[in-house]
Amino acid sequence: MAKKKQLRNRLDDLFADMPPDAADLPVDESAPLSGWTWECDSEGNYRLCSPEVEAILGVPAADFVGQPFVEYLLHPESSRQLRAALEQEDETLEITLHYQTPDNQRVTA
Repeated sequence: MAKKKQLRNRLDDLFADMPPDAADLPVDESAPLSGWTWECDSEGNYRLCSPEVEAILGVPAADFVGQPFVEYLLHPESSRQLRAALEQEDETLEITLHYQTPDNQRVTA
């Protein structure tokens, strides 16, 4: 609990100088995203995956559908880290994941 309070205090300090209406600033939704986008269902399985994933990991987006988010193509250590992070039930999650391509290359996302 003390760590959460510490984190909250750090976040408050970081955003103390931000104008109150900063959340209303326009967002350029046409800007390209790096990586790929995806959605999961309530079971934690991929529901959809954008086609960019094929250029990055060499796997068609359709192959992701129905696969478990916390393990499909993830390096085993990343899978463990992701599971642990999700169990924290934190509202925001920032984690670097390593995927393993079919030809055994490691890709960081």
